[in-house]
Amino acid sequence: MECSYCRNNFNNLKSLKIHQKTAKYCLEKRGEINKSYTCNYCDKVFSQNVNLQKHLKKCSTKDPKTIDDYKEENVKLRIEIEVEKTKSQIYQQLHAKESKVIETIALQPKMTTNNTNNNNKINLAIYNLDAIKNQFAENIENIEASDLYDGQIAVARMVVPCLKNSEGKNMITCSDYSRSIFSYKDDSGNLNRDIKCMKLANAIEPIVSKKASSLMKEDYEKREKCRLFTEIKKRMRDENILLEKMEEELESLSYQTTMYKDLEEKLNEKQDYVNELFEEYKRLEYEGATHIDEENFCDVKLVDGTEDIKKMKKNPTKFAKELSVHM
Repeated sequence: MECSYCRNNFNNLKSLKIHQKTAKYCLEKRGEINKSYTCNYCDKVFSQNVNLQKHLKKCSTKDPKTIDDYKEENVKLRIEIEVEKTKSQIYQQLHAKESKVIETIALQPKMTTNNTNNNNKINLAIYNLDAIKNQFAENIENIEASDLYDGQIAVARMVVPCLKNSEGKNMITCSDYSRSIFSYKDDSGNLNRDIKCMKLANAIEPIVSKKASSLMKEDYEKREKCRLFTEIKKRMRDENILLEKMEEELESLSYQTTMYKDLEEKLNEKQDYVNELFEEYKRLEYEGATHIDEENFCDVKLVDGTEDIKKMKKNPTKFAKELSVHM
C-alpha cells in the first residue's frame, strides 16, 4: 500500500497508518507537525516523547550539576523511606510489648474481700495429680493415631474422665472461664489456682507425647511395608517377562549345546529368584500390605497434632479452653 503523501510503500494498512502518524519526514510534507519534544540539554527535537526519553538517558551534553541534583534528591528520598521503616518497626515492637503486659495483668488472679468464704463453699476433692497421671496413661493405652489429630484439644477431652476421684467427685474446676483459671484443693484443704491448668498440662504432656511417637513409628512401618509390597509386585512382573523371553530363546537352541546349557543355568537361577520374591510377596500380603493409598496414612496429621501437644509445656491455651468447656 502506498502513502499518498510521501509515496512510500507498505505491506498493510496498519503499517501505513503508523507511518503517517509517526514518520517525521511524512508529517513535514503534510505540514502537520503539531507536537514536538525538545531535549533541554542539546535542543534536539523529537516527534515522540518515547524517543526523547531514550535520548535523555544517553545525552552527552547533560548539565553535570543537574545530574548531581537529581542524585541528591534520590538519596534524600531513600533516607526518608528508611526513617519511616524504622519508625514503623519501633511502633510494632512497642505494641507487642504493651499487648504482653496487658495479657499478663489480665491473667493475674484477682482477690476479693470474701475470698475465704468462697473457698470454703467450693466442693472439691483433694487434688491427686499422680492418680490423674496414672489413670490417663491407662486410658490412652489403646488409642489410635486419629485420636490425636486435634492436638491439645484431643488431649483435653481424654483427660476429663480422669479428673474425678474414686467417689466421682471433681478434683479440679474452672473458676474463671474468660481467663482459663482453675481451682483445686491441696492436701491441707487449701484452695489453690492454676492458670491455664499449667500444672496438669506439664504432667500429662510427656505421657501423651510418648504415645504419639509410638503411633507415628507404627504408621511409618506400615507405610514402608506397603511400599515394599508394591515394589516387589512390580519386580515380579518384570522378572516373569524376562523368564518368558529366556524360555523362548532356550527352545530355539539345539539341545545339549554349550549355549543351551548356559542359558538353562541362568534360567534356573532366575526362576529361584522369582520364587523368593513370590514368598516375600505372599508374606506381606498376609500381613495386610496389599496396596498404597496415601490418604489412608495418618503421619502428616499425627505430626501436626503431636507438635501442638508438645506446646502444652509452654502455652496450654487450647488445652485449658477445651478443658473448661467439658468439665
